[in-house]
Amino acid sequence: MKKNFLALAGATFLALAMLSGCDTEGDTYHITAFYPTQAGGMIMYADQTVDSIWVQSADAWTAKVTASWLVITPTSSGEIPEGYIMQTKLTLTAAQNTTGTTRSSQINVDGYDKIGMPVYQFGWLNITSPSGTVTNTSADGIATGAKFEQSVSAKTTALTVAFTNYQDGATISSGADWVSLPDSTYAAGSHTLTLAAEENTSTEARTATFTLTSGSISTPFSFTQAGKTE
Repeated sequence: MKKNFLALAGATFLALAMLSGCDTEGDTYHITAFYPTQAGGMIMYADQTVDSIWVQSADAWTAKVTASWLVITPTSSGEIPEGYIMQTKLTLTAAQNTTGTTRSSQINVDGYDKIGMPVYQFGWLNITSPSGTVTNTSADGIATGAKFEQSVSAKTTALTVAFTNYQDGATISSGADWVSLPDSTYAAGSHTLTLAAEENTSTEARTATFTLTSGSISTPFSFTQAGKTE
């Protein structure tokens, strides 16, 4: 059977290798799938308002979401000529998550097959250093709370901070006088900073708490510096 590939507005050609394992009925070819596969669903962060995924299909489909904070476009493919396979980009537009916890929605696509993709939006910003620890989970095992903390030695003088913000103008603030904090704002994107810290000459441990703010979201993170060993 000859398989043709169709490109329309918002769609691209498919690679034939993607189509293995799909059902056929005589000379009719069927596929309804998300691409790329997102094991466990899609993840968005609290300040993230745009993402995307693709639907590949040989049949016309419609799509909808189950929560009002998430909008998808387009919501249908229109007619797809028989014998053609089309991949269409779904753009996800989300409101910033100001709830402080994870929320979820579901993208449901009704084509030859009915398929669904969960979308989770965390209640915190995308901080990778200090690394995060899950503090709460939902009944189905989804993280609903996280904290970002790191312990360092008394002699540590460089603290690494890494994050990705999805809104322009992100800021970092702190009240710790033993860490030098750049007076800057950060355009949307990934950033790695090295903060200069003073050695701890006291025998008491001390903690510097910072607040990363992007858009309407603020997430704290901290470094605890051990006390000097006598």
